[in-house]
Amino acid sequence: MLRSILINKKKIPVPVPFKVLDELINWLQSYVIKPNETITRIKFDGRDIDFGIDDRICVPSLDLKESSSIDIRVDSPDRVCLQALEALANLCSILERVLKPIAVTCWQGGNRDIPNDLNTLLEDLDLINQLIDHLFLWLDHSIDREALELLNKKIQQEISLLNIAISRSDWRGVARLLLKGVEHTVIQMKRDIGVAQEAIFAITSTPGYQEQALR
Repeated sequence: MLRSILINKKKIPVPVPFKVLDELINWLQSYVIKPNETITRIKFDGRDIDFGIDDRICVPSLDLKESSSIDIRVDSPDRVCLQALEALANLCSILERVLKPIAVTCWQGGNRDIPNDLNTLLEDLDLINQLIDHLFLWLDHSIDREALELLNKKIQQEISLLNIAISRSDWRGVARLLLKGVEHTVIQMKRDIGVAQEAIFAITSTPGYQEQALR
């Protein structure tokens, strides 16, 4: 039978003869993982396993052997959210600094290929979308996410409009979109990120949360 697994790179003994992966994961969630923690990654024999993120994690019933390698990452959802929000805040700060210079380049550029800096900016906007989607997987339901959802949709719309303008080589149109749309969205998003961070800090500082963390 499987005798041990890795949780956060620490070797943990497995005292029960599990035959399939989902039985092992159910046992971990019931008896090993703390109430304020959750599984954020599962590697089975070197490959990542997809699983649903809900009250109970769902994994396939893969056969376990004594030689099976199970590497699991466990984290606090609130810590995952704070990391995502910090990354979002950093991206927004970068975009704030580069938006105007890129807009000026586009305005003065005339008909030519897409500027490299503009390509990078589009990639950063797409990364913001991905980070927000990741954030919403873990964000506590008691925290209002409406403002970030609306801004995320706005960024998606602005990416589409930018791509249309780029396809037409409408560089002055790109500049207008950057200065009249994207810049305002990024500034507002930075404010809303701060609000979300404060809400998470308020939750994690409550006595009930701290008691769970010590169990």
